Amino acid sequence: MRKTISIIFAATLVLCLSTLAYAFNPIWARTEVRFTYAAPAHPIYFVEVSVEKLNGSQNRLTITITEFYPDGTEKVITESYMIPNNAAGEYVVGNYIVYVDAKGNVQIRKCEVVGQTTPGTEAIGITSVATGNGQADINFAIVSVNGKGYTVYLSENGEVGSFKEYANVSYNATGAQIKKLTNGKTYWAYIEYNDGNGNMSRSTVVSFTPNK
Repeated sequence: MRKTISIIFAATLVLCLSTLAYAFNPIWARTEVRFTYAAPAHPIYFVEVSVEKLNGSQNRLTITITEFYPDGTEKVITESYMIPNNAAGEYVVGNYIVYVDAKGNVQIRKCEVVGQTTPGTEAIGITSVATGNGQADINFAIVSVNGKGYTVYLSENGEVGSFKEYANVSYNATGAQIKKLTNGKTYWAYIEYNDGNGNMSRSTVVSFTPNK
C-alpha cells in the first residue's frame, strides 16, 4: 500500500472528558485525537491531562501524550508544570503544543492539541522571566543574539487565538526584552524560532506583570 506523510483531518475525532473523584485528588481530562495516516511520522495519539492541588495557590499540571505507531509500538511523552490557580495557557510537550484551561484551580474546562513544532527540533526552554519598568526580560538559550528567526507573540488574556506578533522587542545574549508594556498589567507571551529551512520550535506560554 502506498504510504503518505500527509495528515488527513477528515477522520479526526476529539473527545474530552473530566471527572471528579474526591477533594484534593487530581481531576483527569482525556482528549483523543485520531488522524488517518500511513507513515510512522504521524501516529495516532492520546492526550491525558491532570492537575494536582498543592499548598497555597500552586498546582501541578501534568500532561502525558501517548503515540501509537502502525507497527504496534508506543511512545510516551510527559511534562509537568507548576501553575497558579485559574490558569489557562499553552504548554509544550515534546513536539506538541497543548492548550489547557484549568480555571477553578483543578477543574479542567478544556484541553486540546493546538499545534506541533517541527519533528526533531527541541522546544525553546525559558529559564527565567524578569520584569521592570514597562518591560519584561524572557531568558532562554538564544542561538541568534541579533534575534534573527525569533518572534515574540503577546496576549493580554492568555486565551488561544489572542496571541499577536509583538514588534517592540530587542534581543541579546540572554534572550528577549519586551518593551513598551503597561505597568501593573498582566501579559502572556511565547517565543517562536524559525531557522529559515522550514524548522520551527517554540516555547511554552509564560505570564508576567511589569512594574516600576
